[in-house]
Amino acid sequence: NVITLGLVLDKNGQKMSKSKGNVVSPWDMIQKYGSDIIRWYFYTINPPAEPKKFDELDLGKALRKFIMTIYNSFVFLDTYSQQVQSPKLKVQSQNVLDRWVLSKLNKTILEVTDGLEKYDIVGSGKTIENFVDDLSRWYIRRSRSRLQRPEDKKDFEVASTTLSHCLLELSKLIAPFTPFFAEALFQSLNNELGIMNRGKNKSHDSKFIIHNSVHLQNWPEADKKMIDYSLLEKMEEVRRLSSLALALRAEKGIKVRQPLQVLEVKSQKLDIRDEELLEILKDEVNVKEIRWNQELEGEVDLDVKITAELKEEGTLREVVRMVQGLRHDANYVPKDVIFLMLDTPKELALILEKNSEHLKKEVGAKSVEFKKSDKFDVELNTKLDNQPIWV
Repeated sequence: NVITLGLVLDKNGQKMSKSKGNVVSPWDMIQKYGSDIIRWYFYTINPPAEPKKFDELDLGKALRKFIMTIYNSFVFLDTYSQQVQSPKLKVQSQNVLDRWVLSKLNKTILEVTDGLEKYDIVGSGKTIENFVDDLSRWYIRRSRSRLQRPEDKKDFEVASTTLSHCLLELSKLIAPFTPFFAEALFQSLNNELGIMNRGKNKSHDSKFIIHNSVHLQNWPEADKKMIDYSLLEKMEEVRRLSSLALALRAEKGIKVRQPLQVLEVKSQKLDIRDEELLEILKDEVNVKEIRWNQELEGEVDLDVKITAELKEEGTLREVVRMVQGLRHDANYVPKDVIFLMLDTPKELALILEKNSEHLKKEVGAKSVEFKKSDKFDVELNTKLDNQPIWV
């Protein structure tokens, strides 16, 4: 069976013609964005046979929202992960985030397969987009510390394996939609992370590359036993409550980096037994404690009183953010150890000196000195709580 696109119109819904001067050259668009972006755009904009209003701005959005999100997810894995053992997840993770994303992955495989069997191209594409968004903006974001600053080697390995498994299966799911990018992702996982070619012989000859093309792989099969619908529903509730709490923070003008003491919650889908999920909610909203209050007028409420202790912790987080920004500006890689120099008013210096060991660990510093120096790669002059600070 062959599915053809409907007529491609200009962004105002007018038929393209040379006399109107509204013709867009497909070759120019391919050269600028790549053919896979154009494919994805046409697959997901509306059902195939319907006319399509072409707007170049939408190609840029598709590039950022979809392709670059997947690419950045791979870069994160490649930056922080060690080589993993297998393309198939052999370790049964007990971490709630791993169990959630694997549930999400298998549900996505199930829905995309069913959609494509019915020639529902748009629905299948949207389902993949939703998974990519969940993988990047929730799983990776909430698992960031597990890979960046691991405290448990086994948990680090499980998180690495889970993420690589998700990306590998994703490369197969998108192969019919975006063949070139899918192959690039598959080969990058293959070569850079050693997923398919782990062992003493690490040569990546052309024969090996060809025989392991993503387009020669079996289509992913969903493992229905790994789909935990209850967990999916509860995690959705965690995300909904966190969005409400973060909106409340923004309304009250309190930055997320400033810890707060209590978040009050009213929910019919979560309860006090969901400890792992509540830890995720606490971490996302940056509170010390969650209390249940079924008499709330709304669904969330925050205690916005900032004690001296909470203020100190918030100050430390702000400084960490500044230093991490400077690491990025200096083009350092995560393993690079830095020498950190600070010049601040006495009150701020006392806080940072007291927490210097924690600060060193958070930013990867060998030493922290509270003095100005003329030997540095990058510097920052700014203010923190209306006090000058040089980093």
